[in-house]
Amino acid sequence: MATTFPQHPSTRLLRDLTHSLPMALLRTREAVVQRFRTVLSRHGLTEQQWRILRALDGRDGLEVSLLAEQCRILLPSMTGILKRMESRGLVRRDANQADGRSTLVRLTEASQTLLEQIKPEVVEVYKEIERILGKRKLEQLYALLEELEAGLLEGQS
Repeated sequence: MATTFPQHPSTRLLRDLTHSLPMALLRTREAVVQRFRTVLSRHGLTEQQWRILRALDGRDGLEVSLLAEQCRILLPSMTGILKRMESRGLVRRDANQADGRSTLVRLTEASQTLLEQIKPEVVEVYKEIERILGKRKLEQLYALLEELEAGLLEGQS
């Protein structure tokens, strides 16, 4: 005979897991990222490496900690990723002339060429997403996500 346990009253306040906001965001993120991952894997890049290349694109370098913050990569992980990218000739690290204690990360000529090859494919993924939602809804989605993030960050203060 199976034993049943009474349901705690507070668990009835939770939405079904399939309708929870964190799970919905995770499922959607995975569906979106999978489209980009397909493009990136053809070029031998990881999502994190792509975020780094994108953050550096059009800039004359970024300090490592600022790059990590912008790419949402923890600093210890960033160190390893940059070492692998440097060994592939995708980035170079130089002493920051303005502050000798920090390091600037810069794109190489090879990575700039790679970026130019990948950009049209990435644009196609964005076009697919826009076809699915429509331009207006996509802009609303960006606005809602930014509003939610700002509100949650404000609530932390």
